[in-house]
Amino acid sequence: MKFAMRSTAGLKGENQDAMAVPPEDIDQDKLGICLAVADGITLCPKGGELARNAVKIVDIYYRIASETSPGEEALTQALEELWDNFFDKVESENDEEYLVSGCTLTIALIINEMIYVKHLGDSHCDILLSNDNSFRLTDEHSTPDGCLLNYFGGELQTNAQEESSTFPDGSVVILSSDGVSYFIEIEQMKKLYDHHSKDCEVLLDELFAISDQSGSTDDKTVVIGY
Repeated sequence: MKFAMRSTAGLKGENQDAMAVPPEDIDQDKLGICLAVADGITLCPKGGELARNAVKIVDIYYRIASETSPGEEALTQALEELWDNFFDKVESENDEEYLVSGCTLTIALIINEMIYVKHLGDSHCDILLSNDNSFRLTDEHSTPDGCLLNYFGGELQTNAQEESSTFPDGSVVILSSDGVSYFIEIEQMKKLYDHHSKDCEVLLDELFAISDQSGSTDDKTVVIGY
């Protein structure tokens, strides 16, 4: 799988989004394809730092998959370890600001023509299947006025939304923070991809431009696996 990705800061000037894709030396056929997008909660004192640490789950997954067996169970263990690392950092550094911070976290693992997603918050995972079906695999964990109900971080370890789907060869996955996904629904995402599938950098240009034109002032991050 190849990747096109981009992350830019919004009007506040400091980009609190983060993203991760498989390292270049990873055997994708053997260990799978793990991707992640995180969006630090703006009002938190260390939301951006938390987001950057959260996407380290990709490296954690590959270590666990190499030591045990690749697949959904390794991803579950990686998320558990990520939570343990969060609380260990809070305790070892006595970091109250880190404890009260949070971020969205959306992780996708593609292996054996299946995709497994673990999701906290209001970033999103969109699936464009090779059979021409498309759908958004994630829900927004927020109130109508935009307050997050479920996220990575904070004093309580909340459960991630867990979803899976068949993912035949030739399918596409798009992870995006809410600076983009709030303004572009899956139907429009599919049309844009169909139009720009030969050049995903141009597709990124379009996604970011449409978000800006629709009023997005937030950080924007998109990872396309194709």
